[in-house]
Amino acid sequence: MPELLSTVRQTTARNREIAGLFRGEEATREQLEAYRVKGKAAYARTDAENDDDPRNRFHFDEVRRAIGMKREDGTISLVGGDEDEVMQQIARLYVTRRDALAASGSKRGVTMSALTNRDAADLSRAVRSILQERGEISRKEITVQAIDQRGETYDLQVAAGDRLRLYRRTWGTVDGQGKTVGNNGDVVTVVAHSKDGLRVRTRDGEVADVEWRRFRDAKSGRVLLGFGFAMTVDAAQGLTSDEHINAMPRGVGNATGFTSYVAESRAKGTTWTMISDAATFEAVRNQRALGDLTPVTSDELWDHVAKAMANKPYKALGMDVPFRTPEERDQRVQELIRLGVAQETLAQSDRDYGGEVQRKVQAISLEKTAGARLADLDRKIEAIMKHAGPTMTTTERVLRWQRARTVSPGPGM
Repeated sequence: MPELLSTVRQTTARNREIAGLFRGEEATREQLEAYRVKGKAAYARTDAENDDDPRNRFHFDEVRRAIGMKREDGTISLVGGDEDEVMQQIARLYVTRRDALAASGSKRGVTMSALTNRDAADLSRAVRSILQERGEISRKEITVQAIDQRGETYDLQVAAGDRLRLYRRTWGTVDGQGKTVGNNGDVVTVVAHSKDGLRVRTRDGEVADVEWRRFRDAKSGRVLLGFGFAMTVDAAQGLTSDEHINAMPRGVGNATGFTSYVAESRAKGTTWTMISDAATFEAVRNQRALGDLTPVTSDELWDHVAKAMANKPYKALGMDVPFRTPEERDQRVQELIRLGVAQETLAQSDRDYGGEVQRKVQAISLEKTAGARLADLDRKIEAIMKHAGPTMTTTERVLRWQRARTVSPGPGM
């Protein structure tokens, strides 16, 4: 039976270390205890943002180290300017790295992810604008009504040279033969468009003709196509590229430890992290008391970024009421897993799992409520059996002996 022991995407040890820090290690009980808030300070915190969970504080230090390493390498930056200026700077980095990788013979190229659909769309438009100015995308474009897999609707501009993302398996024709053009998540390049459909180039380099009806969503009538220059972090899961841009043009407000690890581990080489400086500054200042004019320092900005990129929100469960500590919660989760395994094992052997559990529960309940009386009865029965006289009289013994001889006479009778 094959077993997957490890996976390696990053080619250098340093990049693997950075990605590992964003993923986070499993903290030991001793490590968590060192991060746990103790004394009166523990009662001043709330569970609203998991501030009472030492796992987040432990992971914060890991992410802070990763950010420090990326700052040394020059692969993370707070981008100045308003939203449009930040979008343009990220788009220019994308085009620059795309050209450099293409010139070096890169096969996977550069990819870019954002935290929201809106960010992905705006970044794609910014990249598209640059490529149109360079003449790589035609200005003869059409606008189609589109929809994504989550049901979000938008207007999509399509022209020769555009990159579009598919949201489902799409059928087309290649040299007159029917063939699958791509699946959900695949990106194709538009060669031409017409009233009948699109001519696209697949990731394998084939040119396919696809009718509009092949793209169309049955319920809304819109085409299932998206922007291809940037995608959401969720869509980027499983993606591998030579370089990746983790773009956060509106700050880290929607970032979590889960999205950050995915975005920071897509590339075999460098991951460029671009964050809005203005949005980060505003977030830090809004956390302060009204009227506090203390200057915001660079360390405060990076601490804010690290806290957002490290936070792994814990989903509250019913067991959190009696079991507040992470250890108690984990213990109950492991208990549920063991019960699930036991149930599946008994079901495969045709045993009545419910009946066995019911009898076991009844036995435990009886042991708790009547344990002392049962033990007393056991002692009395043992004493009776030990001190009791013969259980059969002499007369009864003679009668039984005579009966036995009558039913089974001996050889001499």
